[in-house]
Amino acid sequence: MRAVRIWFTKTGSAKFISHLDLMRYMTRELRKTGLDIYYTQGYNPRMHMVFALSLPLGVQGLNECFDIKLLGSETNEQVSACLKSISSSEIVFTGISDPVHYPAEIKYAQYSVQFSPCKEELKNHIMSALTAQSLFCVKKNKKGFEKQLNLTEYVSNLSIDDSGQDFLLSFILPAGNIDNINPFLFLETLLKGSGQNISSANVVRKRLLIDKIKNYT
Repeated sequence: MRAVRIWFTKTGSAKFISHLDLMRYMTRELRKTGLDIYYTQGYNPRMHMVFALSLPLGVQGLNECFDIKLLGSETNEQVSACLKSISSSEIVFTGISDPVHYPAEIKYAQYSVQFSPCKEELKNHIMSALTAQSLFCVKKNKKGFEKQLNLTEYVSNLSIDDSGQDFLLSFILPAGNIDNINPFLFLETLLKGSGQNISSANVVRKRLLIDKIKNYT
C-alpha cells in the first residue's frame, strides 16, 4: 500500500461545489477508474481521502490536491491516465505525485483577484485602502467569538496590475489549521464603502505554501 497525491483544478461553476460535495464527487469518480483504493475499516467503510486544505466556496483553485492510498501496483503514470479519462471541463485532474509535505505544514495560500471591468472610482478606492496603514475587520472563530484584525499585518506579497480595463490583485494570506484568513474577508474589508459587491470579483487560489516562497508538494 502506498500514498499518492492527486492534483486537480476546480474552475468555472465548480467553484460553487461545497467541500463535502466535492469529496462525494471524487469518491464517485475514482470508483469509475477501477483502481484498487484503500477504504477505511468498520461498519461504514469509506474511501481514504485526505485533502490538503478545503477551498472556500466561490473560489476557483488551480493547484488543489488530495491523497489516497493505493493497494495495487499501478505506477503514477498509469494512475494519471485513469484520472484523465474521468476529468470534466471544470474539475480537471492534472497530475500525480508522491507526497512530500503533510497538510499540517501548510501555512499560506496565494490568491489572485480580478475585477473585470473595473471603473476608475473602484480602482481609486482599492488603491486608497491598500495604501492605508490599517485595514480593520472583525473575524469570527468556529465558536462564534469575535476578534478584531488589522489585515495589513496578514497580507503579504501584494502586487497590482491596473494597466488595462481590468484590475488584478495578487497576494498571500495565512492558510492552514492554525491561522486562516478567508480571501472574501479581505475583499469585503477592502471594498467596504465602495458600493461594490464582492460577487463581481473573480477569486482564484493559485497555490498552497509551507512558507511564503516554498510550494506545498
